[in-house]
Amino acid sequence: MINKIFLNLGMTEREAKVYLAILKLCNPNISDLQKQTGLSRSTVYYCIDLLIKNDIVFSKKLNEKTVYEAISPEQLKKIVEYKITELKKDITIFEKAIPDIVQSTKKGKMNLKMLKGFKSLTNTMRDVYIGHKNSTVRVFGTKPKEYNLKHFDKSFEKTINNRITNNVFLKGISPITKNKFLVRDKDLKQLRESRFLPEKTFNFQSEIFIFDDLVLVISEDIENEVNTIYFDDVNYVNTMKMIFDLAWEAAGKYDKEVVAEYEKNISNLSNIKHSKQ
Repeated sequence: MINKIFLNLGMTEREAKVYLAILKLCNPNISDLQKQTGLSRSTVYYCIDLLIKNDIVFSKKLNEKTVYEAISPEQLKKIVEYKITELKKDITIFEKAIPDIVQSTKKGKMNLKMLKGFKSLTNTMRDVYIGHKNSTVRVFGTKPKEYNLKHFDKSFEKTINNRITNNVFLKGISPITKNKFLVRDKDLKQLRESRFLPEKTFNFQSEIFIFDDLVLVISEDIENEVNTIYFDDVNYVNTMKMIFDLAWEAAGKYDKEVVAEYEKNISNLSNIKHSKQ
């Protein structure tokens, strides 16, 4: 149970073993940790290097030997809370920056195309997937709005098949919904890895597809018309990839929490249904 908690915090099972061993022992050296964990010497060194890089473990000299000490669980909790807070700030800053980014393109600072309508979007996605075979796309997803569900249902399977045909792997971060939760079992088959966020906290209003050399921002206007903004500026694309990678790392914790809650709710609903029968 304890190891599972540390796995949820982003540690590997071996890192968790080494961390707990350091907490248990008093100023252990490598040999002490090897005996306590049952891991090989090289593996202990490897895990310690990772823990030191994450400021969880520190080394010091004692009687001319290198020994190790670890931060307390309370301090580790504060580090995790800090990372979550910073992720929320980064996402908020980015969403507020989108209008300025769009405006800057009008001054010749980046290439820009604007597409209007759902048909233009599906045609563009088809062409982009063909042009990015054997690659990975990073996606900030949204909750499909009620008036657009008919478009979503009609094109969803076709778009997925097009992406799979061109061997484009999708890494997606989005607010959790019932439909997205239910199709997660198909992630492996559909070349996808998804991480879910709480819907109320991270209800993204624009969908963002980040390819290696371009970005698509998809949203609806006040008339419920689908609009797509197409960027191919290298600096903007690279920045977006870094923002996504930062969010992806932190989204792991949220994903475990919201998925567990969804599974619990579905189980409760199932039990209520059976009891009524």
